[in-house]
Amino acid sequence: MAIDRLSSTAALIASLRDDAIRRMGPARGAIRDAGGKTPVENAAMPSRPPVARLRRELMEIVNSVSPTDAGAGRELPSRMARAVLLWEFGAELREHPEWRPMLDGIVDTLMADPKQTKTFELLVRKLKKLK
Repeated sequence: MAIDRLSSTAALIASLRDDAIRRMGPARGAIRDAGGKTPVENAAMPSRPPVARLRRELMEIVNSVSPTDAGAGRELPSRMARAVLLWEFGAELREHPEWRPMLDGIVDTLMADPKQTKTFELLVRKLKKLK
């Protein structure tokens, strides 16, 4: 099984996750659960809504874009990345001072790589078929 290096987008998301956990700080001498985590570590990340909810939101975003509206099509990667980030990290992520530059950086990285762009376009086509 090959283990590939993280893409810059995946590395950024992993870094955000680690930063959120680190900010919560480990509790010294805290009781640990069966998985070896403290209550603080378990509460570090907000609970995510179900994946089905994210899928529905992404389908709504994709289906709201008219195939003839080029301007709306250019906004699609940003809107979808925003939905995924807020699903993963919670709405309070928008309050982070680097929210907009981070979102723009993720979208720019995604759209600059032809392989990622093709994968994104495939995702959009699949979501459109799910209606």
